[in-house]
Amino acid sequence: MNICKECGLEKTYEEMKKDKRSETGVSTICKACNNEWNKKLKNGETQRVRNTTAERENWPVGMKRCTNCKELLSVDSFGKHSATYDGLMGMCRECRRPYSAAHYDKWIKKNPTRRLWSAARHRASRANLPFDITPEDIIVPDVCPVFGIEFEVNTGEKAKYNSPSLDRFIPELGYVKSNIQVISFRANWIKQNATLQEV
Repeated sequence: MNICKECGLEKTYEEMKKDKRSETGVSTICKACNNEWNKKLKNGETQRVRNTTAERENWPVGMKRCTNCKELLSVDSFGKHSATYDGLMGMCRECRRPYSAAHYDKWIKKNPTRRLWSAARHRASRANLPFDITPEDIIVPDVCPVFGIEFEVNTGEKAKYNSPSLDRFIPELGYVKSNIQVISFRANWIKQNATLQEV
């Protein structure tokens, strides 16, 4: 199921507008909302949100107007987009944040091993530890092998007690194929902070 960003309703895959550029193959708006918008566009009740060439020529050097909030901002406030005339997104980062966050949350739900792998690679690089694993080497079971609690993939910044966490059997050996397992964040936290007697 998908949430249409226009009407806010839950829609099936078939009810969403197709988009080959999207990872899921569908757009963020449903067919009904897209058809309604096209009707308004045809009747002159709305218009495409674009900056015209004449408008762009009047912008100060290094500045660009956001198509959403209409503010004239530094080009550093815009993300990159290879398909546009200037290589930048039309909306500024602040306006895109809600859409990006929703997309990232959906991506995390579908790719928990990729997120664990990416975070582990960052930690290994920072601590100068061996690292030779791939996302395919990380297997997330249904429950934590330590506590038996069901895993819940966390989409926020802070991990929950039952979020999957990548553990090293022997910390000094780093993230290598024979030295990793997925346990809950709670179990990993206790392992790092508890004494042998407490464990």
